[in-house]
Amino acid sequence: YNITLRPAKQNDTIKLPDSVNNPPAVLPANLHEIWQGKTNNRLINIDLRKKLVYYSTADEKTYGTYPITSVNKTKSGAFKIIATTGKGSNVVFIRNVSSTSFEFAGCQMLVQDKAEIDKIDENNCGNFDVMGLYYEKQIPGNIYLPVIAVSGQAKPLMPAELKKLSAYTANYNPKFNNVNVSLKNNLRFLSRFAPNNIAVYLANAGVKIDAGNIVSTSIDINTATPFKRNFFTIDLAARDPFIKNPRQSNNNNTTQAVIVDSAKTVPVQKNIIQPNTTNAYAPPIKKILWVDDNALNNALLVDYFKKADYRVDVVSDNQTALDFIKKNNYDIIITDITRNNKNESGIDLLKNLAAGSNKSKVIIYTSPLSEKKYAKQIKAMGYNKIFTKAADLINATDQRQYRQSF
Repeated sequence: YNITLRPAKQNDTIKLPDSVNNPPAVLPANLHEIWQGKTNNRLINIDLRKKLVYYSTADEKTYGTYPITSVNKTKSGAFKIIATTGKGSNVVFIRNVSSTSFEFAGCQMLVQDKAEIDKIDENNCGNFDVMGLYYEKQIPGNIYLPVIAVSGQAKPLMPAELKKLSAYTANYNPKFNNVNVSLKNNLRFLSRFAPNNIAVYLANAGVKIDAGNIVSTSIDINTATPFKRNFFTIDLAARDPFIKNPRQSNNNNTTQAVIVDSAKTVPVQKNIIQPNTTNAYAPPIKKILWVDDNALNNALLVDYFKKADYRVDVVSDNQTALDFIKKNNYDIIITDITRNNKNESGIDLLKNLAAGSNKSKVIIYTSPLSEKKYAKQIKAMGYNKIFTKAADLINATDQRQYRQSF
């Protein structure tokens, strides 16, 4: 053989196998989640336990399953992932991984030869796309869960789901609500969420429930996809609002500050709650108009009143409220203070009611922050109480036991 040797030139490069150029690496645990492209319909479920990648470019129902056969880290810090099937190997790159996002670039071609795989780097796979956590189309009442961590630990709820849970439980009161919780697990593709994990979420939201009372079932295997999350639903069903053993009448009238009708000033000492000695079960108030731009916040209370045979109309703005008042004789009008991006919408409604011929009982039900901010202004209009708690609101509207005289 004739072999000619020459000195190495400055621009000469030597391509070594991935095992040398790109040492083996372990994918970050944060990737063990369900993801969606920020600028496309790409869906990815990375299952680090099973070492599988579920990938879709269209929708939840159409996807491929790719076993992860090797992971290397490039000189730039990206993860080079090889997923091999019977048809060949796919090469993808992942970088800038956080708990809520990462960047993804996938090579379009299938590679058959290991030497060819070794030659592929980030420059061969197009632009990187940002991937964010994927939460399927929101269904009212469903609180979607994060994927159980590789360690087996339950992760905190995402802010949007935590906000939903807070809204559903805002008016929870153990005296007035029974708690019914159902947990749905996607056991075909995801790790099982245990009822005790749900009980912890609820306890943090102020709702105590024994994990043994949480009903746990599986999502139908025929409709399950790798991109369907585990979820739970919560129903704070109203207890029977009528007391079975009414208080006995007594001769002591009780003085209590209550809201006066139509913003007309009535001295507090004249607002007397008197035991109803003629009929301990007087008919309840029949009609309520509730004015609030966030109906979800009051859904449980509205449900409570409806189950107690009240008719409740819910509107979100002053004009609609005034139109309803013209057409109906409401026993009670409940209003908040701030709504529709206007700080004093509720006060404007109170002024309109005072200027008209309204004879309904008016109740102001708002947040403690609004109470503190507007208490002086509202009291100057003749209202001597603002309600901020669900239990107090229920007591103010319940006339089964007592009748109020104004």
